[in-house]
Amino acid sequence: MISPILDFFNKVQEKYQADSPTYCIYRQIEQGFIIKALWSGGSEVVSTKAFDKAFKRLSNLTNYEKAPVTRNYRFDLCKMETLLKRLGNPEKKLQCVVQVGGSKGKGTVSCMTGALARSIGASVGVYLSPHVRNVRERILLNGEMAPEKALIPHLERVADHFIDNQTWFEAFTAVAISFFAEKNPDLVILEVGLGGRLDSTTAVPKHACCITSIEREHTSTLGNRIEDITCEKAGILRPGVPCVSGLTGTAAAILQTKAQHVQAPLIPLTAEFKCNILDQGIGGMLLSHPFLGPKPLKLPIHTETQAFSFALALLLFQQTPLWERRQTKGLSPDTLVESLKRFHPPGRFQILRLEGGRTALLDGAHTNDSLAALGRDLRKIFGKTSHGEQAPEPPFDLVFAIADTKHWQEGLGSLVPFVDKAYGAPLCEKQSQDPKKMAGWFEHRGIPFETTGSIEEAVKKILAKSPKRGILVTGSFYGVGEALKVLED
Repeated sequence: MISPILDFFNKVQEKYQADSPTYCIYRQIEQGFIIKALWSGGSEVVSTKAFDKAFKRLSNLTNYEKAPVTRNYRFDLCKMETLLKRLGNPEKKLQCVVQVGGSKGKGTVSCMTGALARSIGASVGVYLSPHVRNVRERILLNGEMAPEKALIPHLERVADHFIDNQTWFEAFTAVAISFFAEKNPDLVILEVGLGGRLDSTTAVPKHACCITSIEREHTSTLGNRIEDITCEKAGILRPGVPCVSGLTGTAAAILQTKAQHVQAPLIPLTAEFKCNILDQGIGGMLLSHPFLGPKPLKLPIHTETQAFSFALALLLFQQTPLWERRQTKGLSPDTLVESLKRFHPPGRFQILRLEGGRTALLDGAHTNDSLAALGRDLRKIFGKTSHGEQAPEPPFDLVFAIADTKHWQEGLGSLVPFVDKAYGAPLCEKQSQDPKKMAGWFEHRGIPFETTGSIEEAVKKILAKSPKRGILVTGSFYGVGEALKVLED
């Protein structure tokens, strides 16, 4: 493992030695640790960093994000509550907490709520999952990843207090809570990892919560019916704690019944509080909302789904004590724009401008509904002029990789008009659909298809062979992360 790193390191050293005395090369290895090859002042040292040593203690825990539940595992809050108690109950030291659950959009709502708080000068912590490139993307303080050095003592403290059958998500959630308790931000926003009723974040007392949407997902764990899934998501409700809801239809009716039973105030996203979209394009979105004042604002969001999430975030923010500060101080459009840019989570309709003018679009859509929504947004954004900026025309070269438990065929059909060629790839470190089994689906729709050994290989092929085409990567946040590593290089 070390030899290839050093061989590559030596090549880089020959090129940059004259004007770069210190630089680092990282390579991800099998268990998800990082080996650092460091050259400084002419001497080579291969070592693991302090952060990696601390993080390594969590890596042997069961991680259900990468491996599906294959046995009758009993999820509950007891282990999380026990771990927090062993840590001295850091969750009780947090000033104000909101929790965001749902099937889709919960990470975006979490980040947008954080951006609203930050735009009025509040300090804010956001806990997200999954990460796309770096595990520290999960723990944000004022829109920035938590520093490695600052996380080390919390990683070590949590590792010192593991209990039997502790999961990776429980442990890392405890790391985030311990970190936020030390930093004492005005607002902490916790995104639910899976479900809600038994999710680790639900062990933390909260001032408000939000349920964004309901889809058939994680059916082996949450149930196969919308009714079952809604009941699991509604498990975050607490007496007297307001819940903002973006649900419709059957799911909305079930949530209303649950809220009445729990005696939790329910605030549905009604038509009057949705964003009014005046223009939509690659340059952003022009919209109005009752909370934003009389003039429309141009914001760095692009899709109807993001506008929906922004409306939910505004309602959720209204349920916090910071809302009064916002009303007193007022909301600066420029500050809000910068906050939204800072808090934009990677892999959520993320647009990159590459050399030569080509565009890469990365989106972690991985269900029929989210893929269909991606197709609707492509129709409205690409191929039109917006805000004085000409959007690139299709076709895209598609890179598609998706977990083997997902349903995708119907939703992916909405992308067909924008795809000239498709590449199928497996996901690293996660069970995924066999690319060879995708071939028939694409060929039936007249789209040339090629299987590749990895997302990295697919992206590099497109970069080398299709210099004028856009690149569309979707199907998985993990896949988006793999593509970003190549594109950002």
